[in-house]
Amino acid sequence: MVGEIASLHVGSAGCAIGEQLWTQYAIQHGIATTDSDPIIRNEEGFKSSIFEMVDGKDIDYNHFARAVFVDTDSEAITKIKSRSNISKLVHPDNLISGKEGSSDNFVRGYYTVGRDSCRNAVESVRKIVEKCDRLEGFNWFQAFGGGTGSGVAMKLLDELATEYPKLENFFHSVFPSSKYSTSVVETYNFVFGLESLLEKSSVTFVTTNEAMYNYCQNHQVVSNPDLTDINKVLAQFVCTTNACLRFPSQFAGDMKTQTIHLAPSPGCSLVLPAMVEKKHMNIQYMVTKTILSPSHCLAGENLNNGKALSACLHYTGPKIKTSELSRSSKSLREDLNFADECGGGVKVNYTYENVVNGTLSFCCNHSSVVSLLKNQAKKFDLMYGKCNLNIGQ
Repeated sequence: MVGEIASLHVGSAGCAIGEQLWTQYAIQHGIATTDSDPIIRNEEGFKSSIFEMVDGKDIDYNHFARAVFVDTDSEAITKIKSRSNISKLVHPDNLISGKEGSSDNFVRGYYTVGRDSCRNAVESVRKIVEKCDRLEGFNWFQAFGGGTGSGVAMKLLDELATEYPKLENFFHSVFPSSKYSTSVVETYNFVFGLESLLEKSSVTFVTTNEAMYNYCQNHQVVSNPDLTDINKVLAQFVCTTNACLRFPSQFAGDMKTQTIHLAPSPGCSLVLPAMVEKKHMNIQYMVTKTILSPSHCLAGENLNNGKALSACLHYTGPKIKTSELSRSSKSLREDLNFADECGGGVKVNYTYENVVNGTLSFCCNHSSVVSLLKNQAKKFDLMYGKCNLNIGQ
């Protein structure tokens, strides 16, 4: 039986990522996003973990994304309603916007302007849960730079974790970059939101815009990537990683199984993602020569340094020999420096698709994420010290 998965896109970044993600989902599942595309209408036996079917004479489109889009500002939601490729995929009741933005401020998002949006989002999530037979959990998409992605997302997480304590929460989070910043206070937003994230999320896939920008330049031959290109990279990684949850696949598990493997102990839920597009390379070369390099890590960290607690390989693409992937995972196990108390296993999932080029994604619970956290802590201390200095003067 296919377990359902609901997605929550919070803030302008989360909504923008969702636009690219659901466009790729629709292509993979053969569902139309425009009037000219062929529409699957009540196909017998159609069952999807991420789409729900709605029967009714008054609607022209009967496949809706099992997703909620939330933003305190109306701009991102208005774009999805009117000009987005996924405007027909998302039910209007699940597009929630406020009257004023949170001004890149965690406190405004968590305590003040975000309360109404959060309340409406919880109600939409309840309706989705009631329609599910076996909901496995939630996929979250947000960035810590803004007040909505940090404040509203964490407030919503606190509410849903209390109401649905047994469901998994997978976060695909854009952390502040080490060198570049879109907002002066994004480090504050990150530090304030980190407590709820570590306490209540099952697994958090850590990415940065800086690393995904470099990935576009180095591996997708995009000379000057914009946010759309960056969001497509993250959407491609997510599609590859959760393909085993949406399609029949070898060694497939549910969200609970992935949580047990990727987050073996409480509090150790931050996972570093990496991705390689197959193109003309064989699987052995992809795994042993490229997947651990910093340029392929979507957080920009070097996975050759430090200790690994757990790891997982996801392959989506044309059919390959099972033995080839098994040998590659064995080589990866030898290259990774696993902690002594860990078993050193690399879980492998592969889903076959009728596409020309496959994609290999890699998720690793690795100690090198500490350097990213230290960098943000240093920025926070510098800003806090400057704040105290100004008050003293």
